[in-house]
This record gives sequence, C-alpha cells and structure tokens, in this order.
Amino acid sequence: MSQKNLLLAAVIILGILTIAFAFSDHTLILRGSSDYAPIFKVNSAFLKMDAEKVNIHSDVVVFRYVKEIRKENDGEIIHLNGSHMQVDYKSNYFFSVNNATVNIYMNKPTSIENSRSYSRVNGYEDYYNMEAIRSNDIISILPSQVNRVLLGGKEISDFDKIDVEMGTGYLDLPEGNITFYAYHTSNTIIESQNITSAYIRDFEGTLRIDGKRYAIENTNYVQLQLDPNSDQSLVVDNNNVFLDSNVEYASIDDNSIIEIWPLYWFNHDIDKINSLATIVLVAVTYLYAKDNRTMVKENKKIQDTLYIHKRLQLFYYPLQSAVESIITQKEYRGGFSPINDDNNYYSCLSSLEKFVEYQYLASLELKQLFNELLTKMYLYQDKSLSLNLKTLSSQTTDDDEIIEIRSKVLACLTNEITMLESRLEKIQETYQS
Repeated sequence: MSQKNLLLAAVIILGILTIAFAFSDHTLILRGSSDYAPIFKVNSAFLKMDAEKVNIHSDVVVFRYVKEIRKENDGEIIHLNGSHMQVDYKSNYFFSVNNATVNIYMNKPTSIENSRSYSRVNGYEDYYNMEAIRSNDIISILPSQVNRVLLGGKEISDFDKIDVEMGTGYLDLPEGNITFYAYHTSNTIIESQNITSAYIRDFEGTLRIDGKRYAIENTNYVQLQLDPNSDQSLVVDNNNVFLDSNVEYASIDDNSIIEIWPLYWFNHDIDKINSLATIVLVAVTYLYAKDNRTMVKENKKIQDTLYIHKRLQLFYYPLQSAVESIITQKEYRGGFSPINDDNNYYSCLSSLEKFVEYQYLASLELKQLFNELLTKMYLYQDKSLSLNLKTLSSQTTDDDEIIEIRSKVLACLTNEITMLESRLEKIQETYQS
C-alpha cells in the first residue's frame, strides 16, 4: 500500500472512530472552590506556593549559596568555610523551614492535597529540582536527624548541632521520594496536564459534562475518575479549582451522573462491539507503528537531555568551581595561599578527589587533563614540605606547573560546557518547532 493510500485509510478510520464514540466521549469542565483540601492524583505537576512553615522529607537535600554555616561542639562554635552542603537525612525524618517559597516539579505519580490552610504533597520524582525551596530561615541540623553531612565533599563529624543561616540561599532536592506539608499557604499555584483522579469536599461551583450544567451547592463531595491521556488542564489557585478533561466517571455524593463508555456500548447496542473491535484493531496497528517511530525519537531526545544535565550538574559545573578556587603561593600576596596551607591544601585536594568517581561523564581530553592536575597537586605538596631547604625559584617553578595545568583544565571545561549548553538549546528548539 502506498503512503498516500495508507494516509487516506488512516483518515477514514479516524473519522469512523470519531463518529462511533461521539456519544460516549464525556467532556468535563469544573469551576469552583472549596475551603477543604481537594485531593488530586496526578502523573506530573508543577507546584509553587509561599508558606509560613514547611515540613519536608527528602532523603537528600543540598544547601546552596547559604550565608553562613556554624558547627557547635561541646559549647564551642566553629564557623565553617563553604556555601554548599549536602545533608543525607534519615528515613521518614521531616525537617522544618519557616517563611519559605516552594517551587517544585513532580514528574512521577503524586498525591496533592491543597487548601487555604495547608498543602500536602507525596510522590516520587526523578528530576533534579533546582532552587526547590527558598527561605532566609536558620535551619538547625542534629546528629540524630541525619546519616551524614558533607561540606565540600568531606564529611562533617563530631558536632552537637549545625546551624545553616540561609540568607539568599536555597535548597535543591535531588531525585527521590518527596513528602511535604506546607502550612498557611498563599500565592499557591498547582498546574498539571496529567491528572488521573480528583476528590473534592464541600465544593461549590459548576460542573459541566457533555454540555450539561450542574450547579453544585450543599454537597459533601465530588469524585472524578479522569482520562490522563486526553487533553487536560488543572490549575489550583489557592482554594479555586479550574479543571478541564475527559472524564470516565463522575459522582456527586456517591450518585453517578454519567455512564462510562464501555457500559454505554454494552447496555445500548452490543451488536456494534465486534465491528468496533475490528476497526479499532486496524487503527491501533497503524497508529502503533507510527507512534513507535515518533516515540523512539522523543525518547532519544529525553535521554540526551537528561544525560547532558547529569554531566553538567555532577561534573562540569562543580569541577569548574573547584579548579577556579586553586590559588598558588605565586599568585597570593602575603601569608600562605589556599594550597600552601596544610589544612586548606587538603580541602582543595579533597574537593578534586570527589570528582574521580564521575570521570566517566567527561570527554577523553578532559579526563586526561583532570588526572594530570590531580597528580601535580599530589606532587606539589610533597615538594612544598621541603621548601625551607630550597630557593624561591624552586617554589615559582612548582607554582608555574600548577598554573599551567589549571589553565588547560579551565580552558577545556569552558569549551566543553559551551558545547553541551549549545546541544541543550538545539534539543529545546526541536521541541518548540
């Protein structure tokens, strides 16, 4: 069959299917509000809100660009050097953040319950939530709450308490299980286009199904089973609900107000089932072959995008920051430079060593330069131990070696970051075209 005839056959089949299901396709439009918390089951959703208090559980939390980190041990307070810290919390522990702005995208099945007084979200996401929570609060961390705390890739031990003063910093939530309760919320927006069900208590407003309007007042609840594969739109703005979707089941106070389409055909004209099944089989076979090709291409785009993000976030960006922080004695005027002082030298070296396990994300050229830099850093300290027996020129020679390899690594990082970001832009352009 030629491509033209195949396309014509597909158009005819789709036309027949459209007519066949004209009386069983139930469209729903819901507009109204509820002082109680509507419960939505979604496959993905974007959430944004301000809250007086947020109790959140996430296995891993990354504090970024915080104002100050203080460690308290036996009454002594030590100010720690660093603005990025990773905390691995214990299972099911909820930590609190006051006066927070939440900005989270969930891309796995998620339960959302929202009202004026609080919001509850529970689900799993495999997307790195950048700047998920902002707050100028001071967050305290106790040893009983965590499995470990990492600062600059090095574990912090021997502490009674760690206080993190956020300032203009924020919290990142890597992929995993996320549960949070937000209290006294405002400026709340919940958006989704992949909803499976809704349960709304004490709803007041209007519900339209297939053009028929229901004025809902003085009811206990509205329950909906939605078609997540249809064109959908959900926006929850504070306690106001705006929902458009195809619906498979709808009830008001347990009283069904529609008949789902399989029951419609079985109850009204069973003779049409066999002919309908034949048409569906032909159409599905064609559409499956067509969609499968498209799906393969789209999956390739998604995999490429996720892999590039992983390379940039786990290796390229943090390595660039770590290498830029290496300052030699030759470049440092007065006192000891960060890599000539023993404590700071080991901190610099430790910040580089943590990238060894992520070398597989680097190009061959960058991997070779990184290992050369790491080797010279080890040799640099060995030579520096006997500086008091050498001339100043010996120190300069060692510094020049570090400066040279550092420049090569940074140049390679800059070029490859630009290349990876450019590839991301091109993939995004294909989505928009």
